[in-house]
Amino acid sequence: MLILDDVSFILHPATGSRSLKQALMKVGADEILTHHEVCPRKAIETRACVCTIRNPYTLVASWYQRHRREDETFEDWLKVKLIGPRHYEGPPKLGLLYGTFWATHIIKFENLQQDLDAVCKELKLPKLPLEHIGKNHRPVQYRRLYFAEPATKNMVLNAYAHHIHEFQYRL
Repeated sequence: MLILDDVSFILHPATGSRSLKQALMKVGADEILTHHEVCPRKAIETRACVCTIRNPYTLVASWYQRHRREDETFEDWLKVKLIGPRHYEGPPKLGLLYGTFWATHIIKFENLQQDLDAVCKELKLPKLPLEHIGKNHRPVQYRRLYFAEPATKNMVLNAYAHHIHEFQYRL
């Protein structure tokens, strides 16, 4: 979690977080917690809380592309990652949606710079141009993963149902 001018920013992995963090740090933001240590109390004590999100279907496919073993199918990988303790639970588990919606502003990965510009303008923060950091040089053909193994779509839907419905994400 970063704080800039009494605005908290919760930057989840694989949502443009490294680019956003770099831009925020350049204008004097303070990093007070990592994405594993998000504290809802600290976030709601600021005048606004900005959170990054990403379509769970593309997010999970991206994780698979980066972290799978060579011999592991997408479905087998999901069975391990979506059932049981996860390294990263995603915004629904880290405070974005705890039954109440305490993030005041959402930045979607799919519209990163545009959403950030709108948030900065509304909150009277400096303009934060983003550099593309951490680009995946092997584009993920995520739809192919889901169509090759149809059960995977429901696995992701079940794990991230609230997130998918709340933000109207589709495969």
